[in-house]
Amino acid sequence: LIIRYDTVNDSFEVLDQKLIGKGKYKHFSVLVDNRVYIFGGSTWTSNDNTYGRPNAIDYFDISYPLPQNNAIITTNTINTDNALPLINTEKLKLKSNIASAYLGNANNLAEKVNAYYHNGYGWVGINCEDYDTYFIWSVITNETINSALVIDLSTYYTTNAKNVALSVASSNATGFETALSGTELTITPLEVSQTTTITVTATVNAVEYQTTFTVTSADALASA
Repeated sequence: LIIRYDTVNDSFEVLDQKLIGKGKYKHFSVLVDNRVYIFGGSTWTSNDNTYGRPNAIDYFDISYPLPQNNAIITTNTINTDNALPLINTEKLKLKSNIASAYLGNANNLAEKVNAYYHNGYGWVGINCEDYDTYFIWSVITNETINSALVIDLSTYYTTNAKNVALSVASSNATGFETALSGTELTITPLEVSQTTTITVTATVNAVEYQTTFTVTSADALASA
């Protein structure tokens, strides 16, 4: 027996009385959008042991009352890709993980729809692809070093792009050595009292995003 409980009116409604008719051996269910699939099977006994086979599938659709043109945003604790900041203050930071968006249709029932929200950088898709691709550099501070400096560049940009190609250029190739491995940039001073401007270029969908910072070598370098 499939029953829906109305939490507002404290009442029950029978949705369906048709379940798998081939036994009730090891049923389990899966929710896909608004449809619940129930898996089960018949059983047989051999040598006083009961066995089962998952050879029957039943399903029923779930509907949610929602006035026309009213929206509901559902959340979960698993998806962290679409974490939307609700409160962002010095003392309190609260994010909600967005799962799906629903809109009331002409029958006053919730219908899954494509939707977007702006996360401060670009429009992020709910139930669909993002509306646009964004890439934002944060400031990489200038440094004075006497030994190799290692920077994880991925901590200095925000993007929804799946592929980011990075490249690095130095204005002082004789005073510094630069090496890029994945998102890890290593800058090694070769001479004292030198300055270089480091330009990092991120290429996303054939569009280049650049950031620059300076590195100065100290009056004395650390021993190798």
